[in-house]
Amino acid sequence: MVGYSVFGGEGGEPSETLYKTSVAPLVAGLFEGISATVFAYGQTGSGKSHTMGTSGATPWPHAAELARGLRGRATSATLLNASSSRSHAGVTLHVRQRRLTPGGAPGREVLEAKLHLVDLAGSERRDCSGAVGQRLAEATSINSGLFHLREVIVHLAARARHIPYRNHLLTEVLADSLGGAARCVMIACVSPADTQWPETRSTLEYASLARKMLFQML
Repeated sequence: MVGYSVFGGEGGEPSETLYKTSVAPLVAGLFEGISATVFAYGQTGSGKSHTMGTSGATPWPHAAELARGLRGRATSATLLNASSSRSHAGVTLHVRQRRLTPGGAPGREVLEAKLHLVDLAGSERRDCSGAVGQRLAEATSINSGLFHLREVIVHLAARARHIPYRNHLLTEVLADSLGGAARCVMIACVSPADTQWPETRSTLEYASLARKMLFQML
């Protein structure tokens, strides 16, 4: 089912209920062999890393695994954040089950699924961050990943026969858990500052596009 929920802020659901409402069903689905992806999208400073648990805050389970996998992630100061993420980051949890025989021995039937937890780097325009030199090269790489992720979402929404997963490493990694019979949750993080409205609008437009993705129902 495609839908949306609002967490935090005036009129939104309590932020601590996000995991129970949107992510826990995906975790339960892993044990039924259904792969899934959870990714946080938005500009730098909008709360992506806090939400995913990669900033040291752990609002939901499995963040410990995510944090361990992201120790090598590069951060640097920009105009928007003193410790801005300079790359996308993610961790994949593999669940592999083997059905037992009536005698209790491991059988041949195996059920496997994956859960990708992805903390995307900031989606803001390069001129907003004041990036130059190495920071500018990093921003260009970040935007390339976001562009190709958007292209995959566009093709999934259009029910295209060919989905361009292989055009970028980010989408190639997510290929088996984004589309098909997999499940997906996009967490769109926005700033409450009215001065950031252009970036907020861009994030909401991206989220609106993601809602149009079509998956095969089991």
